[in-house]
Amino acid sequence: MTVQKSTKNKIIFFGTSDFAIPILEALIKNQYKIIAVVTQPDREAGRGYEKNTSPVKKTALKYGLKILQPEKVKDAEFIKILKEMSPDLNIVCSYGRIIPEEIIEIPEHKTINIHTS
Repeated sequence: MTVQKSTKNKIIFFGTSDFAIPILEALIKNQYKIIAVVTQPDREAGRGYEKNTSPVKKTALKYGLKILQPEKVKDAEFIKILKEMSPDLNIVCSYGRIIPEEIIEIPEHKTINIHTS
């Protein structure tokens, strides 16, 4: 499967950790249209219970990308939002949760999972 680079190819990127950043930045650098970035919700961490923002969220903010942070990836409202965005492709890289079949099947070109193993 080849996805041609153009303004019509709308990609939703799922990622959380540092591992996903080079993939996201390569897509941006090569002018793919990232319509949203889905990442884990900010979590409290440490003794002060400060909000911990994911590396992917920090990168998405840097590039001014739309960010979605669902508590539950199977949430019906979240899935509805993804369907309304009408992506051509989902790319998943170090997201940290299992993506349900319903989300995998939304885009025309389905979903690509980039995994370390």
